[in-house]
Amino acid sequence: YIALFELATSQNSRIPLYNTIKSIDKFLPRKGEPFTKSRISEGAAKDLQVFRDEIMHAGDFANPKNFQEILENYGNLISKAKGTDKGIYSQAFKGMMKDLDSAIDARVPGADTLRLARATFKRNQSVKGLQDALENRFFLKRGTEAEQFNPNQIIKDLKRDRFFGEAFNPTEQTEIRSLLLKLNQ
Repeated sequence: YIALFELATSQNSRIPLYNTIKSIDKFLPRKGEPFTKSRISEGAAKDLQVFRDEIMHAGDFANPKNFQEILENYGNLISKAKGTDKGIYSQAFKGMMKDLDSAIDARVPGADTLRLARATFKRNQSVKGLQDALENRFFLKRGTEAEQFNPNQIIKDLKRDRFFGEAFNPTEQTEIRSLLLKLNQ
């Protein structure tokens, strides 16, 4: 996937971030408007403002490398957020994905390669998570020397994996779950 990110970046494209800015602006207080906690937490407002300032500094555009870095950092922010803040961050993230889709529709060079790179990255991360889960789910059965495998815990781990649902289609997800259950027999 790294080579795909490099290829997308080498195509010297610039992805407009208009939808991202719009989605952020929906939640930030307007100039001169008092901050109200009912709309957005103060921490989320600061995060969004920093995010918006970074985009504006780049002139409302991002090259594929910057776009991916922003998505990755923002995705990490979403995964740590809770409640309303998580929903607000997710809206800004959706704005970025809408910008990527628009760039692909407009045939911006590198945009479709960036989407493929992102899909490959998600799949890679999900496979790494599955591998880690498999390695950590064998345990010695009490009173014996035999190792036992717990596929149900791995399936629970997959439900918490933020990329699993996007990285694999429903058929592949079913096949992975079925294989885990068969391994226990």
